[in-house]
Amino acid sequence: KPLAAYVNDLCDRLRFFRKWVEQGIPRPFWLSGMYMTMAFTTAVMQNFARKTKCPLDMVGMDFETPHALRGKTPAEITEEDQPVDSALVFGLYLEGCKWCQESWQLAESDPKVLFC
Repeated sequence: KPLAAYVNDLCDRLRFFRKWVEQGIPRPFWLSGMYMTMAFTTAVMQNFARKTKCPLDMVGMDFETPHALRGKTPAEITEEDQPVDSALVFGLYLEGCKWCQESWQLAESDPKVLFC
């Protein structure tokens, strides 16, 4: 990655974390802005396990795209949109497929397009 792009990403990450510290838990979380995404997903599972008093090794991850959020940008998501026992995320990258806006699911990628 060129240095200029790295610096831009770093500045975006710093803004994201500063906003988190100053304004509280973000809704939603910028997953690709996290340095250690596995640590974040583990923390989400730990919070769920503590809340439900369920052993952590019995907790798993599931992913879905809520239809109520169709057409909303991350900035438009409100507290009411937030799931109770999970976390909303944005900023995922796709490889070998694309996101279909009409059906709201993964689809075959366009010819000669590797990343989305």
